[in-house]
Amino acid sequence: MRRAGFVGHVSPTTGNAADRVARAGLAYSVVRENVARAYSAAEAMAELLNSPAHRGNILARDVAQIGVGVVVDRRGDAPALLVTQLFLQAARPYNPSTAAREVLELIDRQPRRAGVPALQVAGELNRLAAAYVRAITHEGRSQREADARLGTALRGGSGLSAASRACCSGCRRSISLAARASSSRQT
Repeated sequence: MRRAGFVGHVSPTTGNAADRVARAGLAYSVVRENVARAYSAAEAMAELLNSPAHRGNILARDVAQIGVGVVVDRRGDAPALLVTQLFLQAARPYNPSTAAREVLELIDRQPRRAGVPALQVAGELNRLAAAYVRAITHEGRSQREADARLGTALRGGSGLSAASRACCSGCRRSISLAARASSSRQT
C-alpha cells in the first residue's frame, strides 16, 4: 500500500486479499482483511473496532488465524502506520482417493437423523455424477454441455443400464426429475 500510495483492500498490482493469500500458496476456505491508516496502534484498532465491517472481521467465528503487517509511511506531515490484518480459516486437508466415500458417509447420516431410510448408492449414478464433474473441471465443458450429456445418459441414451434406471421407485423418480430439469434448461 505504501509503495502504491493507497489504503484499500484491492491493490492495482497484487489484487485482493484472497489473491495474495493464494499466491502465497496458502489453502484457505475463508479470508478476511482489515486495513487502516493511523498515527498509533491504538488509533488504528479504535478505527477498526468503530467500523461495523472491520469489527465483524475481528470478531468473526469463521476464521481461526490472523496475520498482522505494519509499516511506517513517512510521506506526510507526520509518520503514519499502515496496518493490515489478514484473517484466515485454513482449508481442511482431504484425501482425493477417499473424498467421494466421505461425502457419501456424511450424506448417509442426514436421513438417519431425520428418521427416514438411508439412500442406496447406485454405481451407475455415481459414475455419471463423476463424469459430470469431470466434464466441467477437466474437459473444460460448460455447465450447459455437461447438463446435456447427463440428460442424455439419464434418459437412457447412453451409459445407464436399464437395471439401474429401474432399480427402485426413488431412482426412477430422481432420474425422471433430473431428465426433465436437464431438458427444460436446454430450451
